[in-house]
Amino acid sequence: MLSSIDRSRVQHYDCAIDMQVTDDAKDSAQSIDRVREARRVEALKSLADWSKWIISIQAISGVVFLSNSERSVLEPGGELLLRLALFFVLLSILAATLLVGGIPGAIVEETADESTEASKPSIYDNRVWTELPFRGLSFRFLAFFEHLGFALAVICVGLAYF
Repeated sequence: MLSSIDRSRVQHYDCAIDMQVTDDAKDSAQSIDRVREARRVEALKSLADWSKWIISIQAISGVVFLSNSERSVLEPGGELLLRLALFFVLLSILAATLLVGGIPGAIVEETADESTEASKPSIYDNRVWTELPFRGLSFRFLAFFEHLGFALAVICVGLAYF
């Protein structure tokens, strides 16, 4: 049988092992959180880079198509389609600009907020202009209109000329 001294030693060792396992689990969880945070920040940076490319491509293509003085090659209704394309390009550039402008704040929030993983499962759940009454615009909304405007502009230009 174990004496009372031996029992207290066993209990002490059990507590020490439990504390070590708990500390290891916390370290592992913190390590996983740091990796997730790094991935989310990298995803935000990639989204910003992509949006900057779309802004550049649209600005250049807008200048090229608007400076084209040869309107005789346009299909019927082509002038209207070019105006629609310009509207869609401007819509897309506006959405991309708002998105790119909101990403630095989202990166700061990602690195500062401990509960980000649970509250925002996707980088597209971040928001800009959150002080507005309707809780701001989500990155998902802005990215959607950025890409929709770009696609519709390309379609309108294609229909106008071909």
